[in-house]
Amino acid sequence: MYKQFTYIFITSGIISTVLFSSQLTPAQTIPNIQDIAQKTTVQINSDAHPGGSGVIVKKEGTIYTVLTANHVVCDRLGTTKIRCRQDFTYTVRTHDSKEYPIKELQLIQKTVQDPDLALVTFESNENYQVASLGNSENLTIRADISVAGFPTIFGRVGKQRSFTITDGRVVTFLSDPPQGYGLVYNATTRIGNSGGPVFNAQGQVIAIHGLADTNALESEDTNQPETNPINSSLTSLRKLINAQPESATSSSQKTGFNAGIPINILYGFLPRTFFNSTPSPSSHTNPSQLPSSKYRKLETLLQSQNFKEADQETDRIVLALAQRQTEGYLRLEDTKNLSCQALQAIDHLWSKYSQGKFGISAQQQIYQSLGGTTQYNGTIWNSFSETVGWRKGTWLSSNQLDFSLSAPKGQLPTLGVAELYGESFGLLPPVLKCRI
Repeated sequence: MYKQFTYIFITSGIISTVLFSSQLTPAQTIPNIQDIAQKTTVQINSDAHPGGSGVIVKKEGTIYTVLTANHVVCDRLGTTKIRCRQDFTYTVRTHDSKEYPIKELQLIQKTVQDPDLALVTFESNENYQVASLGNSENLTIRADISVAGFPTIFGRVGKQRSFTITDGRVVTFLSDPPQGYGLVYNATTRIGNSGGPVFNAQGQVIAIHGLADTNALESEDTNQPETNPINSSLTSLRKLINAQPESATSSSQKTGFNAGIPINILYGFLPRTFFNSTPSPSSHTNPSQLPSSKYRKLETLLQSQNFKEADQETDRIVLALAQRQTEGYLRLEDTKNLSCQALQAIDHLWSKYSQGKFGISAQQQIYQSLGGTTQYNGTIWNSFSETVGWRKGTWLSSNQLDFSLSAPKGQLPTLGVAELYGESFGLLPPVLKCRI
């Protein structure tokens, strides 16, 4: 693909030996992702079961809102409409070991077929961190995720449970999923993880955990239809991870596959404006924390969906960062020294104003889903280029691309990708040394 700016005059096979550094786990992607998860994930305790988890998603004055799985805070009555028992007490325990009574319960799940989600509030004068919500539609198979929560391990239940975070990868997506549990991954979970957040590699909540697949043909609690959260006839993902379906005496074994409810499902019940969360502090620099003049024009262009000029502006920014405006292209040594924070800020804007369709992180996920690794593979590189629409048998010129939201996912920005004398060149996809 021919571009006017930002050529890297070296074949992609050589570039790969430098740019494709060792892959990182989600917990390593952001140095303080564990800190983000630990400070936003809460322990939910009850005299009804060994306990569950949740995540802080909103703050209004002294009132905090926690998103969790409905079955964690509602011991259910009825088989069609959801009714909660009133004789159990639930509390929220924050990362500083302070316990708060739940003030209000808002059920997202009104019938047994609705997504297994609920919101609860607690009041505190403490200044607790609010989790940033991501876009679950950006996820692809093999995308890295982390599940945070308070599992009942080594005999510890209730307040004795310790915070854990386990890494995994997305393995598939279920169509028409039971109670919203359509995102399947292979992270290790246990009783007590239910309701806990699933984070993407950017430290954003992209799902709520709560379901495990087992080798049992049906739930253990078929003799208790009113309290069994999922119909026993389901052939997959049939056990909620709570005290009832997955007890310590269970004869069934977990397969290792678990599921969460994608966060975007929540927006079908509540407007995005309901949440006032901002991105959690991390090494992923927010554009507002950088010199505003550097990104103001890019944000204006993206906000107006002028993606063609935004693509050119992205080139200009990167050339300026490398101090290569006069030359109009990047050398290999320039690509090695580009600021990861700057690339992350650029990705944030592209992702924000394209509803997650464009951006470096979207390109990274697609590349890895096709089998891309730290080792250069020309077949995978060409397959990626075909997938995002940079090639159609041969490389396309910039004028042949579709600079609109109808373009293939990951097509933009086309930063540093070019064809010269029959060879492909490029900084992207994806800059794994930065792991956007």
